Amino acid sequence: MSKLEVCNQALLLVKQPPVFDLDATSSQSRTLNIIYDRSYAHLLSSHYFNYALKTAELVAISGVTPFVGFSSVRAMPQGALSLKDVVDADGRQVKFRIGADGIHVTSGDILYAEYTYTIDIDKTSPLFRTALAYYMAKQMISSVTATGVTQQLLNADFLEHWGKCVAHDGVHEDIKLVNQDVYGQSYLANSPYAPNGRGFR
Repeated sequence: MSKLEVCNQALLLVKQPPVFDLDATSSQSRTLNIIYDRSYAHLLSSHYFNYALKTAELVAISGVTPFVGFSSVRAMPQGALSLKDVVDADGRQVKFRIGADGIHVTSGDILYAEYTYTIDIDKTSPLFRTALAYYMAKQMISSVTATGVTQQLLNADFLEHWGKCVAHDGVHEDIKLVNQDVYGQSYLANSPYAPNGRGFR
């Protein structure tokens, strides 16, 4: 399922006609692209999907004072959506905390991070793409009138598909990286379904 197909499935769920070109200059295309991009990043960073994990060495940042109890600050890996783990060269876990200026760690050694990053939609699972369509539809419903589709029903359907998506990939682990949801609000993930701990909206 391509980006266009995901968008059209979301439109179908709110009983709207499909689009044929997401690169068009129409307000509908622009809105769909915004909803898609934000929803995709939001969901992809809400679980450590095996197919979206990457490992990279962390680069030290000079001139930044570590938090109390931490010894150094490392740069966030480029393109990281959520941070799963920080380990040393021997694979031992290292305590870390995310700050506005980087990753504060309790070690000055060479360290590696395992993190979620943005991948092409066709590399995600079919279950993820279906859940994404339902999540997008849920965001659209507030601006769609007289469709007979309720946000409560879409939310219930989304949670069902999201649960299957997560269960298919493996056991969820809590996200430790501050991100933004589709409304531009900051959140710190600590729940299997809710990056902000309050449940998907």
